[in-house]
Amino acid sequence: ACAETQRPETNLAERYWQHLLIFCHVVENNLAEAALGISILAEGTEPIDPEFILLIDGFVGGIPPKVDAIGRPTALLLAMLRYAKLPMPAAALARAPPPLLAMIAGSLETDLDLRLAAAEKAVREGAMTADWLTKIYAGAQFSREELDNALSTAQAARSPRGRALLYQAAYGQNIPTARAEVLQRALHFAVEDGVYPLSTKIYQAMLESMVPSVELSWFAADAIRALSALGRLDLVR
Repeated sequence: ACAETQRPETNLAERYWQHLLIFCHVVENNLAEAALGISILAEGTEPIDPEFILLIDGFVGGIPPKVDAIGRPTALLLAMLRYAKLPMPAAALARAPPPLLAMIAGSLETDLDLRLAAAEKAVREGAMTADWLTKIYAGAQFSREELDNALSTAQAARSPRGRALLYQAAYGQNIPTARAEVLQRALHFAVEDGVYPLSTKIYQAMLESMVPSVELSWFAADAIRALSALGRLDLVR
């Protein structure tokens, strides 16, 4: 993105490009230019995000800033936090636009719990596919004990992390009845937690691949409800 600031057609009179240019000075270790740029911006009449000033001042002064909150999350602020090796404040998710949620979810530098929460919200808002979310779920690190006790652990931790644990537990089951048990609990938890549509998308591939049998008759009602919600009426007839 920094190369874009050097293109002749880039309008550096626009506030976004001015902010980006200042950050690029930091990245290129032109700290004097960054300090001058922020000083000129501060003398203007347009408001500046206080988090932007805080981060630039920290970069220029060599003192790692502490960012506890972000009033208006942007892609540039996320990039600056990554550069500073700072986490995105969790409260920022409530104000983050859908495309930024997807960026946070894909940021390996971001705390896993925050990535999972951002990913779930991005899927709900149409900024990310359920397949991408399941990849993030699959990449979460859990101990053998957590996986062996996934149902009780997830019941106690009703959160994106708990849902990731249940997904891994279900995916790792090769015995149909064992997988169905995890799926049933996951779907029941989802109803209670208000994330049922999200959970049906997460488990769609597993639900569609299940073969009806007498041994799974106890799971039939749950499977039919989930498949119907997914529009797969052809599988419930």
